[in-house]
Amino acid sequence: MRYYKDLILRICLVLVILLIPFNLFYFIFLKPTLLLSGVFWISKGIVIGSDYLVYNNTILSFIPACIATSAYFLLFILVMLTRMKWVKRLKIFISGCLFIFIGNIIRITVLLYYFLNNNINMFENLHFLIWNVLSTVYVFLVWVFLVYRFKVKSIPLIDDIKYLINKIKA
Repeated sequence: MRYYKDLILRICLVLVILLIPFNLFYFIFLKPTLLLSGVFWISKGIVIGSDYLVYNNTILSFIPACIATSAYFLLFILVMLTRMKWVKRLKIFISGCLFIFIGNIIRITVLLYYFLNNNINMFENLHFLIWNVLSTVYVFLVWVFLVYRFKVKSIPLIDDIKYLINKIKA
């Protein structure tokens, strides 16, 4: 019975996070991302706004994709749909968020370097490459590292389905 309550709780948490009317991860990570990525460039004239950076009257808006909200969502879903103890789940989620956050700060800092040095072509090309290829690979590698580091033996969702099928057959 405990397993079923755990599974229902995990599925409900995923649904709540997916169905809430505002983007929780954007709300949580917007300010820290703006402050840490912008603070490196204040001496170059960057001004930090509520959800944007300003440089020479150019506004760089930080939309949810800039904050890597989909990466946090994916990590949350993977962690919630993997059978493991709650303490391990929390450690994996916090560690994964930290890796995603640090990777995102590095990404924004590098992109700002090219933007501030008037290399707009490099900025746009690198932004496109990171957005379309490297970000997905990075999140995948973070997940693989976390699975290895925390010795996760379960496959997200698959092991729950196998368990339920075996219970139905028994």
